[in-house]
Amino acid sequence: VESRAFELANVYTPRQGDLPLETPRLVIASWSRHEDGRDVFAIKGVVEALFEAFGIRGAKFERGAGSDVWHPGRSGAITVGDQTLGGFGEFHPNFLRRFGIDRRVAAVSLDFPMLASWA
Repeated sequence: VESRAFELANVYTPRQGDLPLETPRLVIASWSRHEDGRDVFAIKGVVEALFEAFGIRGAKFERGAGSDVWHPGRSGAITVGDQTLGGFGEFHPNFLRRFGIDRRVAAVSLDFPMLASWA
């Protein structure tokens, strides 16, 4: 059984001496009982279909180094032109454990205003 979910919501980034920066983000996640990494490819396909529907051309999916959120070797950045629209891939297992999740979960997180500017 495969599952997908999405949310469009603000992300609040703290700023020294000022109110937090609010950035609308579109997040799409995919998870299943499969342990073969297919959810990353499912997310990539959803993003490609979204970009095609919005008329966005020239998007690049580039492998990244990972972070405390993203799994190294199974994640990266999405760029169009010289702008990074967001990140994609599998969440780091340590990140998932903090929420009691015991399976692989893939997702994409896109800067929504930047995405809309390319549409």
